[in-house]
Amino acid sequence: MLFATLDFEASSLTGWPIEAGWMREGDAASWSMLIRPERMWSMGEWDAKAEAVHKIPIETLRRDGVDAAAVLLELTRELKGYVVVSDAPIYDSWWLGRLADACRQDRPFRLWSINDAIPTLAARAGVSVGAAVKRYLKNAPRAAAPHHAGADAERLLRRLLSIRSKGSGQGANSDDA
Repeated sequence: MLFATLDFEASSLTGWPIEAGWMREGDAASWSMLIRPERMWSMGEWDAKAEAVHKIPIETLRRDGVDAAAVLLELTRELKGYVVVSDAPIYDSWWLGRLADACRQDRPFRLWSINDAIPTLAARAGVSVGAAVKRYLKNAPRAAAPHHAGADAERLLRRLLSIRSKGSGQGANSDDA
């Protein structure tokens, strides 16, 4: 079982996706795609406060974004066969659903939460769930999230995979193996 992480940036908390980012276990770097607004998505769902966080103006999406169908196809192709994890599965599932709805398709996969993933990663590492949680918490990034989907997906995957690492700076205490 291989893991991948998925993150979206969005027009607002209840709006539509503007960027999809993912990273798969075994990849050297994350991937991301800007999403061009679909006609069915309302500009009434664009929130200036959200734009201030992700720093992606609507003009950039219109100019450089890819249509929803191409993004959904790429996510489906790239994440097929992976357990896809999100650190905000309610929101990311909503935005994945909005993307799929724009394409008149079903969601291509189910998103796992961190709570779903940790027991599986603990078993893989041969440690208790409690030890896995300690490793996960110990490896919390010190800097604020960049709020770019690819970078956020990469941070999450590296943190999740740190559960299986032992040693200094890798999230393991000598008493948690």
